[in-house]
Amino acid sequence: MTRVALLSFLVALVAAEKFGAEPKRDYTGYKLIRIKSPEADALLEKIENFNYEIGDKERLLVDVWLEPSKQNPYAEILVAPEFLQRLLTEFKEFIDIEHTVVEHDVQRKITEEREQLGLDKRRYKRSLRNWQSFNESAYHSYQEMVDFMRVLSQQRPDMVTFLNISKSFEGRQIYGVKIHSRAGAPMPEKPSIIVDAGVHAREWIAPAVALYMIKKVFIFQQH
Repeated sequence: MTRVALLSFLVALVAAEKFGAEPKRDYTGYKLIRIKSPEADALLEKIENFNYEIGDKERLLVDVWLEPSKQNPYAEILVAPEFLQRLLTEFKEFIDIEHTVVEHDVQRKITEEREQLGLDKRRYKRSLRNWQSFNESAYHSYQEMVDFMRVLSQQRPDMVTFLNISKSFEGRQIYGVKIHSRAGAPMPEKPSIIVDAGVHAREWIAPAVALYMIKKVFIFQQH
């Protein structure tokens, strides 16, 4: 299934459960359906205007995960098992529509992702003895991100300075790192670059990209 879509969905679930925004939901039997049609936009508009009053009104019945674009000429729709037949019936009203089931049980994938996240966190607690062991491909808490920057600055003081920049509006510390040339090395011709990440709390991918860049700088520098 579309990993980015699933990971974004899972991160939202984790955040909601952690901060009590909503109870944990069960997506057993939910399917992710990919559709391709010249009339995809009209179909999605119709889906968004469906009458969803089937059984439990609090239960999510259908949700558009991905809309067509130049890069992805298809749409992806999450659908509850009790709503599947109605959705397939709606498909018949449109010409030249192709649909495939990308994932047959979304809950199974969510469970697998949760188990992997738990495993990654346990490994992280055991292994973050050096900056190389930090997994930049995993989702990390804010404290784990700060720990990585601290460890990197301690193990590479020749090129990294850990910074306590300021405090947020709510009084939380804002941390960062300054990456510079070694003492005695020629000064770079290009000016400095500032990369900020995590300005908006829900934009979880921005800190992940910044940490990825930091680690790749040192991996590249070693070769």
